[in-house]
Amino acid sequence: MMAASVRGDVPYAVAKKPWPQNLGNHRAVVRVETKADAVWAHLPWRRRDRQPGKKHILVVDAATGKEIANVARASIRREAGDLVFQPATVPGDYFVYTLPTVTHGRSFVRTVYPAPKATADAAWVKKHELSRDELTKGAVWARLPAATVVRFEARSAFHRFDPMEVIATADETKQLLAKHADSSYLFFPESRRHPICMTDDLPLCWVQRGPATTFKGTAHRGEFYAFQIGVWAARAALADVRVVFGDLRGEAGTLPAAAFRCINTGGVDWMGQPFTKRVDVPKGRVQALWCGVQIPKGAAPGKVAGTVTIQAKGAPAGTVSLELDVSPKVLEDGGDGELWRHARLRWLDSTLAVDDEVAAPYTPLAVRGGTVGCLGRRVAFGPVGLPQSVESLFPHSVDRTDAPPTAVLSRPMTFVVEGAGGVESFAASKTRTLKKAPATLIRETTSESAACRLVCWTKMESDGYINCRLSLTATRDTDVKDIRLEVPFRPEVAEFMIGMGKTGGRRPATWAWKWNQAKHQDSLWLGTVNAGLQMKLKGPNYAWPLVNVHYHHKPLDVPDAWHNGGKGGCGMALAKDGAAESVVVTAYSGPRALKKGQTLRFDVGFLVTPVKPLDLAGHWKNRYWHAHTPPEQAVQRGANVINIHHGNAINPYINYPFHRSRELAAYVARGHAAGAKVKIYYTLRELSNHITEIWALRSLNHEVFADGPGGGYSWLVEHLGSGYVPAWHHWFSDGDVDAALVTTGVSRLHNYYIEGLAWL
Repeated sequence: MMAASVRGDVPYAVAKKPWPQNLGNHRAVVRVETKADAVWAHLPWRRRDRQPGKKHILVVDAATGKEIANVARASIRREAGDLVFQPATVPGDYFVYTLPTVTHGRSFVRTVYPAPKATADAAWVKKHELSRDELTKGAVWARLPAATVVRFEARSAFHRFDPMEVIATADETKQLLAKHADSSYLFFPESRRHPICMTDDLPLCWVQRGPATTFKGTAHRGEFYAFQIGVWAARAALADVRVVFGDLRGEAGTLPAAAFRCINTGGVDWMGQPFTKRVDVPKGRVQALWCGVQIPKGAAPGKVAGTVTIQAKGAPAGTVSLELDVSPKVLEDGGDGELWRHARLRWLDSTLAVDDEVAAPYTPLAVRGGTVGCLGRRVAFGPVGLPQSVESLFPHSVDRTDAPPTAVLSRPMTFVVEGAGGVESFAASKTRTLKKAPATLIRETTSESAACRLVCWTKMESDGYINCRLSLTATRDTDVKDIRLEVPFRPEVAEFMIGMGKTGGRRPATWAWKWNQAKHQDSLWLGTVNAGLQMKLKGPNYAWPLVNVHYHHKPLDVPDAWHNGGKGGCGMALAKDGAAESVVVTAYSGPRALKKGQTLRFDVGFLVTPVKPLDLAGHWKNRYWHAHTPPEQAVQRGANVINIHHGNAINPYINYPFHRSRELAAYVARGHAAGAKVKIYYTLRELSNHITEIWALRSLNHEVFADGPGGGYSWLVEHLGSGYVPAWHHWFSDGDVDAALVTTGVSRLHNYYIEGLAWL
């Protein structure tokens, strides 16, 4: 048993051995010294859950393991609870399980906290005046012999609430406010060892310690030193919080302000671009500001001091003094090898691998005038900047890229602006090359018509993806019947179809589709085995969907220009093109009135398929092994590629292969020595609740973790509360669970992921 902190004067500890899962993750150990028919136990549990009165409580005799039936709930509040029960063993200890659960499901879990159940004998209740009516009249139970709360226990160290999730009482919070009557907000600098967890309550340790305007820490040379500043908007909301660092100076020289960062107020996005984030703190809420500074390896040991200023609109600025003692020790890895340091938070702002270089097997883009070639494909761009021809050089076997070209389009794509007087004619186009690199070509074409100006921005990449931004600006007031994009396929190529409600298979004769936020559809593909084209309709507000079955938690942000208040949609039909026929996909937006100077942006993405040759020989040479066994055994049975999934001794947690990195490295070395490749399960779509940085990432307000209804495994419910989407759950043999959270489609977690790959 580990005792580490107290709730008031009651210690909080971890049980020597985990108890059964269904009893919940938390209990109080209560001692009865005096024989009596009924005893009163006052439990100062300081719970962070919102409605403890709606949850059942179990009392179990520690000596016999039997549940006590005669229990009365005298008073159940977040701050404390009062129970009356009939002891069986005296003297003896009793376990009061405060959050018993019923768990449904295994991979996708739903946790239920049963409602209070009346189990007490009516005669016993009457004898001690414990009926509901009698309990509401007054604390008659307080005259009963008192049991003693010995300690609070968590089922495991991972489940414990102390010290940062043990709430201060309302009276304690009021007293704190009274001591700082002139402050609209208060600072609570905090060590990285104690991540700030709660946003709705103050932890007891903060109230006991009081707010502060100084943070002191010890950092090593070469380390990325992380720390927190908790901001409590005590009396008024804080808008647009900013963090301004000053230089730290002293014996160790100067740590310039530029070496500091606050991940909450900005950073570097997944495309390598600097950005700022707005941070608002509602009244009464707590915001953790995770900060860090890179200590140079060559820094002189000694102390440095300076300030960090917290600013918010309409509020006086506040200052926190920073004092760091730089030790002689050098951390060559910046602190990455010790997860508790949170040094890897700097990975969020990494630009590693953000470049325009070509990744195998792709080849550099070949540009010849308006035609751009990539691996096995060619795209010719027309007068307004849209593709006018798309060709595939893949044969039907898709194993090489030197076949005679297969044309995908029957004629050029057209962007049609149809007004009352007919279709606008765009002419006098001007094309500029904005960027040319081995893997990227960015161009911009400007065209004019009688009523509009069209700017077509395109970015083609070496994998065959083309991003188009069509910005249409009215040069005069005009009414339009429709603004649409027509993509004409050759019928012999448009053999199969998937997307926009079509689940796959052969292309139907016609297809009609309308925007629907709930379904999250915005793209389709038409083609055959060796040639095809995907089209994805987007807008400036485009955001990646959530993966798999979770997409419904994040409805589609419909693109305004394409959607046009529900008038837009997409259709597919066979059409005559003179003597020939075309399968025409038409993305339309419907009628609207445009004011002079008004700009609409129609974004669309294209992917020319296939994307790369199949390695047919390699397909049959690679034999995969998925069981966690000694690598020598896998090779002996014929495998040469070993997949290391999560949920085992060397890689226990989903998409976080860092807790057992030494064991993982040793296994990989054995695999290589045995002649096998080793692949580690490590992706981005969901992330374990066992990650060290979970609270820092939660403080980013849904930048990394998707917003949602909550639920899932009990740890998630009890520690996160709400504002997340539970994902895959893995059950360990001891009954504990690795419970993943769904991540947003794209975020700085991509930067962290790339650094994680490099570190592995």
